[in-house]
Amino acid sequence: MQRLITAAFLAPLLWVAIKVAPQWVFYLAAVLAIGGACWECYGIMKRCDARPLHWLGLVAAAFVIWSYGDLPPALEASQPLLALVLVTVPVAMWSRPSPESVMKTIVETVFPPVFMALTMGYVVALRAVADP
Repeated sequence: MQRLITAAFLAPLLWVAIKVAPQWVFYLAAVLAIGGACWECYGIMKRCDARPLHWLGLVAAAFVIWSYGDLPPALEASQPLLALVLVTVPVAMWSRPSPESVMKTIVETVFPPVFMALTMGYVVALRAVADP
């Protein structure tokens, strides 16, 4: 029930952010919404005894969202994800005791930005195309 009340409150705000608000307000709303979705995904994984490097994933998700907008500097969506993998692998190898836990940490860290930010980032791309 709480999620329905939250959705009923946030849906009109989302419409305003998409249709009426300036571009920077829309980008901020997108970063907060998609970052919140990634945070929720990390929370679900943590309840299943996962130990992702969630701060790395959230930063990468923000840059993936940035890459879909038309703000400088121009990034490809794959660049933040590649950077996430290149940073996550050595950090996981340094902080986890076994190869199994290293692989698990890498997958758990990379999954939310790929699943949430990469797919939901297309909303940002659509807004960028729609702006004259």
